[in-house]
Amino acid sequence: MYLHPPQRPVTRLKRFAASAVAAVALISMAAASTTTLARAPYVKAEKPITDEQGRVQVIIDFTDDAHLEYPGQNQDPQRNGVVISGENFVHKEKTLALVADFERRYGVKRLGITSWIGNSMTALIASEQLDKILAEPLVKQVSDDEEHRFSAFAPPWYNYNFYPEWMSWGGDAVNAKVSTGNTGRKIYIIDSGVAYHDDLPLLPTNRKNVACGNGNCNATDPYNYPLVGCYAHATHVAGIIGATASASNGKTTRGVYAGFPNMVSLNVTERLTGDDCSTRDPVTLTSYIGHALDYISWDNTNNNPNKIIHVVNMSINVGGVQLLNQGAPGANWTKVRTISNGVWVGGIQFVAGALFIQSAGNTSPSNFTDACLLSYSVGPVSPQQPALPSDGIIVVGAVNEHGRAVSQAEAFSASIPANLSGSAGYSAYGKCVDLWAPGDAIVSTWGAHTGPTLSTQQYTGNVYGAGTTGGWGFLSGTSMAAPHVAAVAAWLADMNNPTTSGALETLVRNSSSQHFGAVDAAGFPVKIPRLP
Repeated sequence: MYLHPPQRPVTRLKRFAASAVAAVALISMAAASTTTLARAPYVKAEKPITDEQGRVQVIIDFTDDAHLEYPGQNQDPQRNGVVISGENFVHKEKTLALVADFERRYGVKRLGITSWIGNSMTALIASEQLDKILAEPLVKQVSDDEEHRFSAFAPPWYNYNFYPEWMSWGGDAVNAKVSTGNTGRKIYIIDSGVAYHDDLPLLPTNRKNVACGNGNCNATDPYNYPLVGCYAHATHVAGIIGATASASNGKTTRGVYAGFPNMVSLNVTERLTGDDCSTRDPVTLTSYIGHALDYISWDNTNNNPNKIIHVVNMSINVGGVQLLNQGAPGANWTKVRTISNGVWVGGIQFVAGALFIQSAGNTSPSNFTDACLLSYSVGPVSPQQPALPSDGIIVVGAVNEHGRAVSQAEAFSASIPANLSGSAGYSAYGKCVDLWAPGDAIVSTWGAHTGPTLSTQQYTGNVYGAGTTGGWGFLSGTSMAAPHVAAVAAWLADMNNPTTSGALETLVRNSSSQHFGAVDAAGFPVKIPRLP
C-alpha cells in the first residue's frame, strides 16, 4: 500500500493537526525573512522537458535538514526514529509534509518525490516560479529533468555450446559460476523492466515499477506503469547476470552467476499516452532513476537487518549521476553516493551501502567519447579526477572477445536477429572507467523477435530451434558489460561477505587483470575481472 498517490497530493494536508499548521507557518515565515540569502544553483539540461504551457519539468533537491521541523515521524534510523519493516514502501512523513507545504506556497504539484535517498520532488514550473524557488532557503539545487536512452548495441558471436544451451563468450571470459543457494543478497536492476522468462529465476514479487515515485506504481496504475516494458533490454541484462544453468532447466543460456535467486527488477519507464508498444526504443527520466534509488535506499534501510552489501546494476547513461557545469552535480549524483556509502553515525553503520555499477556509455565520433561526461564522475569536469578504487561505484566499459576495448577501429556490430537494438558505435573510455567487461556479441534472454515484449506473456528461448521467433538475442554495448561485473561482484560478496561497498569494489578490482597490455583510446589500462 502506498500512502500518497501522486495525483492527490493535497489530501495529505488533512492529516495535519493544529500544532502542525503552526509549525508550517513558522517555517514559511522563516523562508520569507531570508530571501536575501544566496540563490540555489540551477542545472540546465540540453533538451529540457516542457509541457504545452511552456513549464519546465525539474527536480527540486531540498537541504538535508529541510524536513526536520515539519510534523510526522522522522523514521531516520540514525536519529532513533521509527523504522517501517516489510514490503510496503512508504515515504517519510516529515518529507511528505515538507513537499505539501512547498506545493501550497509555490503553487506547484508533485510528479514524484524521494525521501529515503534525500529530500526531493519533481514538478513542472514556470519561469516566474523558478526565480522564487531558487531563492527559497530550503532548496539546495534545482535540476532540469531529462530523457536518457539505454546503452545497448549489437555484434557477432563467439560462444560455448553446453547443449541444449549456450554460454556467451563473456561468461567464459569472467569464469562464470552457478549459484548454490540464497544468501539474501540482492542485485537491483534499474532498467526497462525484466520480462517473465522461463530461463530467469525472478519472482513476480521482485518486479516493481517505480517511475511514478511509488514503491510499485503498477499496483495503482498498471496500464501506465507496467512491470515489464515493451523493450526487452532489461530481460537481456538479467539473463547475463543470472539465467539458469542447464542442470536446472536446459533452456536458452546461462548467466555469469547462473540461477542467482534475488534479482530485483526496477522498471523506470512509463507507457506514453496512447502507446501500444509500437516502439521498442524507450526512454527514462532523471527523476525516474532518482525514484529507483529512493526505493533501493528504503528497501536497504527497512529490509536488510543483517546489513548485507547488495549490488545495483544500471545500464543507462547518464541518468543525472555525472558531474557537469564545471563540477555541479547532476540531480542523482549525491543519491548514488548515498547508495554506495550507506548511513554512518559516529563510526557506526546504520544502513549498509550497496555497490553501484553503471555502464560507461556507448558513443560515436560525432558524440561524446569521454565516459566522464556519460557516467558517474568523482571530480570537477576540468580537470577531471580519475575513478576512485574503493568508493563503492564502478563504471564499466565494453571489451570484445579479444580483450580489447570496443573502439572506433573495432566497433559494435548489428544485433542478431537484426533490428533488436540501435545503430553501431563503440565504448566510451577514459579515466572515469573503473573496469572493463565483455560487451560484444553477448547472447542472453530476450522477448519476442517479431514484436514488443508484453507483460502478460512468459517467454522461452531455444537458439537451436528452426524458425523460432523469440526468447533469445545477441546484443552488444556497455549495457551488456555492466551486468557481467554485477554478477562477478555478487559471487565475490557471497564468498567473502564484505561489510562495505568499498571493500566489495576492492575485491572486484583485485580479481581483474590487463590482457596483453591492452589500453583504451586515451591510454588507460583495460582491466577485466575474472573469478577464481
